[in-house]
Amino acid sequence: MIVRNKRVIYLPDGSKKDLGNMLLTEFLDPESYGSMRLWNYASSKLGYMFQTDPNGTMEKIRILGYEHLMAYLMWNYVNVTIRYVGDTESFRRADWWQLPSETEEWGTGDCEDSSFLLSSGLERIPNISYYCIIGYFLDQGTYYGHAFVIFHNQELEKWLVLETTLDNEISFFVGIPWDPDRYVPAVAFTRKEFLSMIIKSHRDKLGLSDEWYNRHCRAIRDMIDYILTGMKLDVKWMHKSRRPVRLNADEVEVLPDRIKVLELLGMKGLTDLLNEEYRKLGIRLP
Repeated sequence: MIVRNKRVIYLPDGSKKDLGNMLLTEFLDPESYGSMRLWNYASSKLGYMFQTDPNGTMEKIRILGYEHLMAYLMWNYVNVTIRYVGDTESFRRADWWQLPSETEEWGTGDCEDSSFLLSSGLERIPNISYYCIIGYFLDQGTYYGHAFVIFHNQELEKWLVLETTLDNEISFFVGIPWDPDRYVPAVAFTRKEFLSMIIKSHRDKLGLSDEWYNRHCRAIRDMIDYILTGMKLDVKWMHKSRRPVRLNADEVEVLPDRIKVLELLGMKGLTDLLNEEYRKLGIRLP
């Protein structure tokens, strides 16, 4: 898929310069400086975990998988180091898509910028199954343009959302199960693969039914037209203030099950653990 009008510079004399069209997959670069920084951080952190707690770290890998630990370490790096700043504030225009190294160097970006950076890091993890997604966050019937990452944990046999606009680190044992009626994909891609939700065989790869598509087809087509042409999208874009405080407690779960979490952590009750992690996500509990 060719992306248009996402890297246009406005010059002081009022003219503008388009830096050119790009393939969507070019925004994911595993050889970039940003990707290297994520990989080095996650590898060093995992090495430190092995040094300080080898048995506990091996148990985490046994239960959750090596890919899960590396993906979460990279995810937390992005959450903590990349400050959410919208494109209007940064560039005085509605949308500018940064490259991964730009996001890492500047330390700021919005949802697609941080998702591109995280995805570029995930590309370095062998045998990982993930997609960078451009689509929507659906809240109480309203679509908000959004970008996010989904990651498939083989041990747990489920897709998890890696929401890249959080502020805090998230425990390895807390996940946001992917609900495609809330985190709605229009396109899903990696460096080597592209899926359009308009195409049935592409939807099948994500287990999305025709009924699901019929519910969201108009929004999906609008988003794809926006990517292809640069046309104005007639929805608001997701801002971080719209999302975390509206997550419901039942959308987040402890992984992989309560007994193993308690056995592994061995330090506090499940309720206290959940409350602590929910607070990190900005969720208000009853």
